[in-house]
Amino acid sequence: SQMKDYYKELELGTNSGVASAGKMSNAFKRLTIDGNNVHSMARGLASGFNLLWLTWGNLVPLFAGAAISNGFVQTAKTGMQVAHTLETIAILGGNTAEEMAALNIELDRIGNSGPFGPLAVAESMKVLSLAGLKANEILAVTQEVLNFSIAGTTDLKTAADALVSISTAFGMGAAGFGRVSDVVSKAAAESKTSVESFANAMKTASVIHKQYGVSLEDTATGIAALSQLGIEHTAAGTALRNMYADLSGRSMQVAKVLRAQGIEMRTATGEFRPMLEVVADLNTKLQSLDGISQKNLQQALLSERGAKGLVELLQLINTAAKNAGAGMSNALQQMRKSIEESYGFAAISGAKLSQTGESQFKAVKATLETSMNDAYKSVEPTLRLIADGLRKAFSSPEFIAGLSLMVTMTAQLALSFVELTRFIVEHQGAIA
Repeated sequence: SQMKDYYKELELGTNSGVASAGKMSNAFKRLTIDGNNVHSMARGLASGFNLLWLTWGNLVPLFAGAAISNGFVQTAKTGMQVAHTLETIAILGGNTAEEMAALNIELDRIGNSGPFGPLAVAESMKVLSLAGLKANEILAVTQEVLNFSIAGTTDLKTAADALVSISTAFGMGAAGFGRVSDVVSKAAAESKTSVESFANAMKTASVIHKQYGVSLEDTATGIAALSQLGIEHTAAGTALRNMYADLSGRSMQVAKVLRAQGIEMRTATGEFRPMLEVVADLNTKLQSLDGISQKNLQQALLSERGAKGLVELLQLINTAAKNAGAGMSNALQQMRKSIEESYGFAAISGAKLSQTGESQFKAVKATLETSMNDAYKSVEPTLRLIADGLRKAFSSPEFIAGLSLMVTMTAQLALSFVELTRFIVEHQGAIA
């Protein structure tokens, strides 16, 4: 009787366990189905952001492994590139350890407070150094380069190159970086063209300063006028050069026409008169002629290439100024005054643009890169030892012997495969 009761309880327990196991199995099946649905949803969501790789397997260890490996690689890569660039500045620029330490401090300051990381800052410093600037001069103009880059929405290296080229061409040197950045930024805004395109036009046209004494502001006004015709980049610079070359009397015939018309383009020292005076005098002379005579005079003075700039300048001087202030009678005068009074434009524009959402996220990236660079500095000696050890290992007889053995075995394996293939081809009838 007791045995029957025992077996009955055992049977009930077994049935209960089976039922519980069945419920658990069904629960796991539902969990699997739900998990697959969630995973499929995650894959669809990730594909929209081009991040499908995030759904490969278990995310937690995937993230951890990716973060560790990518963090190490990026830290080493960024740090090595920055260190190499700064070493180039130190060697080619003949800068002392104290001067390079100051540049490092400035590099970290910019990286932690703006949208440019240490590598971008180092590359711009290298451009300035190759242009002949010493460390103390680089420190003095770094903020000007930064303002110009942000205001012009261009990279630091391009901004540094443009400022060096233009300021040198106009005889202003590093001390003129601030003025050049203001004039170019403002003139580009007036002409509705990009700062980078405008800067390239200025670099192309800048020779007219040495040839004819044309000022920075007059050159920028001419480029801005051409940009309104759709003539941009280096083409605008070339067109402006041709205009001044024509008006300078590049041929005896042109010089004769200028004298006959009583038009004097140059001052007593041989430099060109200010642009507003030159265009106003030409416009007055042309207005005194009938239509046919106007065309004949322009053709006598200007080549097809040189006429582009003057045509737009004459158009502007005959256009009433918008919202004209005191003394502003035409659009050319208004444009020239706006460019002349551009002091501080790049700094103000840069400060405002630094507050946009895009700039703020660039600043986050720059701060991360700066931290990576700082981390690299602390482990650089260790990485140098690792590199030296690897170099010695790769040049050791043992490594070369092992590599030769591996290559030989691979070649023999390939040769065996080729011979087997040839045997099968030659005896395919017998094998069939």
